[in-house]
Amino acid sequence: MVTKDYVDSGDGSSINTILITVAAVGGGNRYFLDGVQQANAVLQPGFTYRFDQSNATNNGHPLRFSSDSANSSPYTTGVTAVGTPGSSGAYTQIITTQATPVTLYYYCTIPVSYTHLTLPTNREV
Repeated sequence: MVTKDYVDSGDGSSINTILITVAAVGGGNRYFLDGVQQANAVLQPGFTYRFDQSNATNNGHPLRFSSDSANSSPYTTGVTAVGTPGSSGAYTQIITTQATPVTLYYYCTIPVSYTHLTLPTNREV
């Protein structure tokens, strides 16, 4: 499992972009974050993170967040989805705050063999 820290060194006004692609692996589709299969991402509170889904491989694979591993509780606070995944300009964006759950999960709203992984929000500012 690969974990990547997405730390913004600016004043919090910039958008951190994470490129999302989808590929079939082991009989199921998997998300790749910046080219890494099902990576964990450490996000910092107080920043904006844009999960860029404009790559054609995202067609039919809308990314969303959940506060539980079963994805029965969609997390929507500070979350915006724009466009159609796989089309130019499509993304899902989250603005993190101190109130954002310490652990979030990202998943596809169309269940197609995705493993649900944690997106821990690092509280050490």
